[in-house]
Amino acid sequence: RRAAKRVLRRAVGQLENVQFYCQALSDRCKLGADVVRQPASFRPAATRTQANDSCRDQGALESLCATPRALHSKAMQPFLRALRRTRAATHLSARGYNFGAPAYAAAFGDLPAVDATRLRADAIAYVEAFDESAWYDDPVATVIGGREKHERAATSTTPTTDNFGQRNGAMRLATGPEAKELAEHLTQWAGAKDYREGVRACERALFSEKAAALIGNQVKDFGKQDGVTEIEESLEASEVERRLVDQLLADEAAGVVEVNRAPVLVACVSNFSNFLDLSRKTLRHLEVGAPVVVLSRSHTTQHCYRWVQMLFDQMAEHGVPAGLLSYYAADLEDQVELMRTLGPDSP
Repeated sequence: RRAAKRVLRRAVGQLENVQFYCQALSDRCKLGADVVRQPASFRPAATRTQANDSCRDQGALESLCATPRALHSKAMQPFLRALRRTRAATHLSARGYNFGAPAYAAAFGDLPAVDATRLRADAIAYVEAFDESAWYDDPVATVIGGREKHERAATSTTPTTDNFGQRNGAMRLATGPEAKELAEHLTQWAGAKDYREGVRACERALFSEKAAALIGNQVKDFGKQDGVTEIEESLEASEVERRLVDQLLADEAAGVVEVNRAPVLVACVSNFSNFLDLSRKTLRHLEVGAPVVVLSRSHTTQHCYRWVQMLFDQMAEHGVPAGLLSYYAADLEDQVELMRTLGPDSP
């Protein structure tokens, strides 16, 4: 990597007409072992011919410099060899579908206004009226395509804990047959490729009339200090991401890309669960028809499970098939086994 950078510096000084090409290599060298791989869900079906898109692989990068002055110069040869070595050493794949293209840039801006004052007031009212027994009476459980599983007796529940390790509810771990049923459901699911209308109706309800519950549950479970800002960020970022999904599905219809709809595993992060797990990971994949399974956590899992429940309610109201969404209440070992079963295609 260091050698490639040295070659890059020499090449930049000698070849002005390969400036864009050099920047691409610089980016790749800096990424190193932590290179951002192309998302499994967005696999290009074919290489585009536009100059700004053709920088996605080595051959196309070289074509940008396909002039006698560039490729046949002595200075260019070590530069090209360094690129090949860097690419081979880090097993680089494409940077990412649509990244940096004009259409990508056009998706930003013109974001919705958010009434943070009302969000805060509603969230405080929700927390003050919260029923501490609710998460005991309705334990976290495995839900397969909208069907909650009750094979174990209520006495077999395990306690759940908040961010301070204090008990705050119960969870019923999945049995072996339930785990098998879940894996079969995910691998056999076949639905439409576009659920944008219904999913976006669900999203509007969740981040308006249900926003106080999203914030309040996160406060009670994780102790989040400013869930209001997270909802604001979700509303703004999701506006951009919906536009990108529109571009993705339009490109799929045009034969530019092929969307991988393998089952999606959502491992919740608790601190930004409403922003990352619910919005970015779950809703955006449901839009394109990829089945999603949300995984339980060893702690602070209650608020994630509750947004799954709310989402199921909205899906039923807005005509989105419940089979698209599942929840897996299991320990880490069983979750890893599910990942092995689904295989490397599942992001």
